[in-house]
Amino acid sequence: MPNLLQGLKTKGLMVPPDMIIVNLYVRKELSQDHCMYLACLLDDADDPVALEPIVVIPEFEDRTDDVLHFIQGSDKYVLVYGRHRLWALDKILDRSEVKVLVILEGITTKSELISLAYRENTGGSLPPTNADTEHTIEELLKLKASKKKIADMLGLPPGLARKFVNNVESRLERAKVNRVLRKVAEESITIVEAAREEGVDPGKVRRKMVTGAGPDVNGNEDADMVRREVSNTYKSLASKNASRFRSLLEKYDDGDVNAKFVFDVFRQIEDLQNRSRTATAEWRKRFEAKVSHASKKR
Repeated sequence: MPNLLQGLKTKGLMVPPDMIIVNLYVRKELSQDHCMYLACLLDDADDPVALEPIVVIPEFEDRTDDVLHFIQGSDKYVLVYGRHRLWALDKILDRSEVKVLVILEGITTKSELISLAYRENTGGSLPPTNADTEHTIEELLKLKASKKKIADMLGLPPGLARKFVNNVESRLERAKVNRVLRKVAEESITIVEAAREEGVDPGKVRRKMVTGAGPDVNGNEDADMVRREVSNTYKSLASKNASRFRSLLEKYDDGDVNAKFVFDVFRQIEDLQNRSRTATAEWRKRFEAKVSHASKKR
């Protein structure tokens, strides 16, 4: 695989993990299993594996244009690639510092940053999925990249790139039309006004209204159902854990298990709860990024 960093000015450093800002450009979501696998490689007492350094770039302002507006005097960095390695080192192994390679010169736009991250991941141990590719293309479309440019930037065959781009554009267009329908129902504004805000053809909105294929503009019933499902899931889990704890304590009283075994179970459950909490925070961060981008466009 070619060295994608060749020609860029870089510098190796050791930095605390909390000085690295994790972006959401390339990966649709984090693979917890891959993080655990990397942590095992890094923490092998007999033969620890030395992984490549995490690649970062100095912190820049998150504006809607494509230019990287670097923040002068900032001591923080933005992740380029190595998200799973960073997670394994920080969240699982609790390392106080991680080895990074800082890109000092040679990257001036977000598009270049996304291209580098995607192509580096393509040759890595966990190649991008179709969902990752569509997510990456959506980010590039937000930056006004053309279909041909996207194919070149991601190293994809033109025909495959067009297929991915068409899928993403179709999904984004449906989302715009649905948002217009919801605004018309909830904010008492005209189709033309709502369509102008979303940048969509009013005719497409009217056609979808005629077919009756729009979103549930009332929304309350669906929202209530989702909340009930989430609540019931956690209530069920809490009930099962309570039953398991009672059983463990009874087994300990009867001498069937020792204290170490019970503490190990507690630690395992606490670890799983922490991982679930962190995963929820990751999804929330992704949603906040989407909402922030939409508000900046307006």
